Amino acid sequence: MHLPAFTAEDLTSFLQKYGITKTENSEAMYVNVNLLQVKCSSVQDGVFLRAKCNSQTKDDVIYGIDMYISNCLQIIYTHCECANGRGPYAHCKHIVTLLLAILQHTYGKEILTKESRIRTLYSRRSSLKTKKKGSESAVIFDPRPKDLRNRSWYRGYFRNLVINYQSTNKKMPISELYGPANPHGINCDHDYMEVTPADYVLERLKLTKLSPGDISMIEMETRGRHRNPKWFAEQRLRIPTSEFGKICKTTDKNELVVLANKLVHPRKKTSKSILHERANDTEWLDLYENAMQVKVESCGIILNSAFPYLCSSPGGLVGEHKLVEVKSPYSSRKCKITSVTVPYLQQDGGSGLTLSEKHDFYYGVQGALLVTEREQCDFVVNTEMETVIIEVERKEEFIAQMLKNLILFFEMYMKPAILQKHFYKEFDNYSFQ
Repeated sequence: MHLPAFTAEDLTSFLQKYGITKTENSEAMYVNVNLLQVKCSSVQDGVFLRAKCNSQTKDDVIYGIDMYISNCLQIIYTHCECANGRGPYAHCKHIVTLLLAILQHTYGKEILTKESRIRTLYSRRSSLKTKKKGSESAVIFDPRPKDLRNRSWYRGYFRNLVINYQSTNKKMPISELYGPANPHGINCDHDYMEVTPADYVLERLKLTKLSPGDISMIEMETRGRHRNPKWFAEQRLRIPTSEFGKICKTTDKNELVVLANKLVHPRKKTSKSILHERANDTEWLDLYENAMQVKVESCGIILNSAFPYLCSSPGGLVGEHKLVEVKSPYSSRKCKITSVTVPYLQQDGGSGLTLSEKHDFYYGVQGALLVTEREQCDFVVNTEMETVIIEVERKEEFIAQMLKNLILFFEMYMKPAILQKHFYKEFDNYSFQ
């Protein structure tokens, strides 16, 4: 056991730091062998210790203790499972008991633990049964052949065997000893390939290339919208038209980073307005069909081969050139539809209403027309009092300006967030030392 050379001065410094003046309980616990075991492991900058200690009053209660001491004998981290010992700067009596044990080890004495007493008892019994002449040597079982023992290259050789075996077979528990490969290094080391590993992941997720078959398959598999789990899964990979307005209006880089992460890691939406629309969308489309004497074709997520990272999920499709979107303002559900009760509508100069070009819904409609390659959208606003249908024409200049912002957002913010989730796997947030 390679414990640090912890001195009485170091112990005194620790006690003074936390205002501890009495150590009688800890001394009694050490003498009474409340420590069950002490294990240590050398790391690059110090020693990590893990111990188990009995409660002073209840023998059946055992607390785990973790401690990290640097090479310069500074106590960096302490934690105990007792009520007063939560880390990272715990200083309960169990922590002090472990420090007393380390101090005894510094003076050349064996640490008193129940494990050491049991070993001593068994060694005495065995010596009474069989007394060997000459010096006794420790016997360590080593399953390796003699010619492979104590070889400097063996650890690397064994590691390669485990990793290579695991690449084609089921995961072995011993592989947990080795950290994963650095995905950043993998991507840089393979830059000579026609497609880098990161680009391959984007291609596999169908974010860079889309065939007509892919578009049809995804549209079929995502029908049912919010009632279909596949619909949510596909939306997490792309920029939905409902977010086009926020992206184009936001100028702060930090807010764009947050927005990209929200798209990749979305939370379940349960607001009253959303639940209200989801509960009544089918009924409202039926009303629209009866009013306009048309057939609305339901659809899933629609993609565009020119922009695979954009997606649209309109309320329905009408013929070859039109789509329909249905909205119902929850706060004004019992009111007549005016520019006051429905804030995203405005007067068109006459007695009619139009969709405000400054509102996110307008960006969403133009985005849907872009992705679906259609020319017109019937924007239906419905309340319990009346229904208003507003025709929104496709505007190429508006779409062109919006598209510049969307391409920039995907390249700078959305793509890194997707790769972080599906390729780099949050690698930088973990330590594998």
